[in-house]
Amino acid sequence: SLLRLNYANDWSSFKEALSLYVSPALNMLYADQKGNIGYLGIGKIPVRAAGEGNIPVPGSTDQFAWTGYIPVSELPQIYNPGSGYIVSANNDMAGPGYHHFITNNWAPPDRALRIAELLEQSNAAGNISAMAMGKIQLDVVSMPARRTVKLLKELSVDTQRQRRAQQLLMNWQGEMSEDSQAATIFNAWVRHLRTRLFAIRLKTDWNRRIQEQYIAGLSEQVALDDLYSAVHDKDSAWCQQDKKSSLPDCRTVVLQSFDAALDELEKLQGPDMSQ
Repeated sequence: SLLRLNYANDWSSFKEALSLYVSPALNMLYADQKGNIGYLGIGKIPVRAAGEGNIPVPGSTDQFAWTGYIPVSELPQIYNPGSGYIVSANNDMAGPGYHHFITNNWAPPDRALRIAELLEQSNAAGNISAMAMGKIQLDVVSMPARRTVKLLKELSVDTQRQRRAQQLLMNWQGEMSEDSQAATIFNAWVRHLRTRLFAIRLKTDWNRRIQEQYIAGLSEQVALDDLYSAVHDKDSAWCQQDKKSSLPDCRTVVLQSFDAALDELEKLQGPDMSQ
């Protein structure tokens, strides 16, 4: 497949060469000297009689057997889209209307959304250049952080220290640069919030060390958007938005984790937040 790809000279021969490709499944991007661009998902993707292959199933019957592979002509593809560009960042390229199951394990869409945002900004400024592409490649903005920090920006705080830290976060747009006070505060807070929010409900006996490590590992891996939903959603199973629930108050959990983060940073760097 890859040998033939070296001799491809248009979209048709590009697809023909990659129709022989087996594994691992990949996203392939295409551009030619005439200005055409394309995307092609490649690899042999099984079609299953039932299930999605993410858990063990009985093998004694054909109930869950593979019935073949997604036909090459039906693999996800894009050619000369109206937007004028294609963004592929391990996100779901097939889209919601795609009629074959590929995986539930796509990367979150945020990298792709950020790339598209920067492309649109560069286009509006008339600056689609190699330098603009380099800035996109080196971008350090986290879109989930941009959303999640609203929990702190909109929080009614109690102390002068909390207000100073909150003020540093007010104009922050999720830039994870190494010299950012806001990013430092945010990341320390998120770590403490995960621990406090989920430890309330996910408890083990004091002597069950292995299980405790496993549960702690689960909470540490919770994505930022899921963490935001766990605190923000009115029907959250993790903290209460009103007094009708036996769960701890969401605001209290956020404030406690905020203070724990500031305590940690003071211990490491002293009370001056500029440091």
